[in-house]
Amino acid sequence: MMAKRLGAALAGVILLMTSAALADTFYVYVNYNPNISYTTGIGGFIDANGRLGTPGAQYVFVTGGPSYYDDHTAYIYRVTTTGDPNRHPDNPEDPGPIAPRAFTLFNSYYMGNFCSGHEDDWYVNDGGIYYGSAPGWGGIYRWDWGWTNKTQVAPASPSGTQTMAFDETSGYWWAGLGNRALYRYRSGMSSWQYVFTHPNLAGDHHDGMEVVNSILYVSDMTTARIYSYHLDADGDPVEAPVSPYQDIIYASSNYVEGLGYGPNNHFWISSWSGFTILEIGGGSLIVPTPTPSPTAGVVPATTSTGAIVLIVLVSIALLTVGASKFRG
Repeated sequence: MMAKRLGAALAGVILLMTSAALADTFYVYVNYNPNISYTTGIGGFIDANGRLGTPGAQYVFVTGGPSYYDDHTAYIYRVTTTGDPNRHPDNPEDPGPIAPRAFTLFNSYYMGNFCSGHEDDWYVNDGGIYYGSAPGWGGIYRWDWGWTNKTQVAPASPSGTQTMAFDETSGYWWAGLGNRALYRYRSGMSSWQYVFTHPNLAGDHHDGMEVVNSILYVSDMTTARIYSYHLDADGDPVEAPVSPYQDIIYASSNYVEGLGYGPNNHFWISSWSGFTILEIGGGSLIVPTPTPSPTAGVVPATTSTGAIVLIVLVSIALLTVGASKFRG
């Protein structure tokens, strides 16, 4: 009888564990103003093979210019960090002063006059530079290094698109609409496919999306919160929309316009009318370094609040079993 009660109690604990997101806190490491007016699309790149000249150099790609119609320019900044990139006064796992960051303009590229930079985003890997995907820009396009050989790789995503990301494992491009509906597309499909709608994260609308090692990250524009979901080998979300894998928070009053990943293995945010770019990360659930070739999804180890909750629930379950035994 005791074994049955113990089994039932543990089953309840497992159910609660799988329906609750792992909580985590990230830290703001830099809030840099590059003086390029509105900062809209953003993406990161760790240049392992020296495509831009220096193996191991780290870069941020960001769109600067108007908030809507007018001339848009792509800027590439090399990011150099002197010291431990995760060190932060508020980080209990790596306390101390923030290591200095230096931003050096590597080059820039005129994107054209279109609407609108805040509806499109960057993705960069070892194979080239990608930008899109809203109707105002006309889809997702790829360039070789040196901004040559511009080629369309995906059609325009649905009207209302605010974000773009790519999952190298499944080959899906992702697009997020302002109403938080998420779509995907890959070569061979006739159109973009609706996947799911993520919850309201207490922001005005959806803005900010990235995929790193088959984990999808989404945010809202006027919030400092990010939800994450595992993607399986076929590109399907593992967790239900209301039960994300991670619930990440950080302290910032800046808008979230674009969300990228790269330098220092941290996330990078463009703040639109704040005219800045932010670097966030350093929490207990640090995302593994992305690789330029497709890789299987990686589940990071955790010592976060989710693990503590599990321990508490197990303790409660065992105490309940023990009390039941003494009651007969």
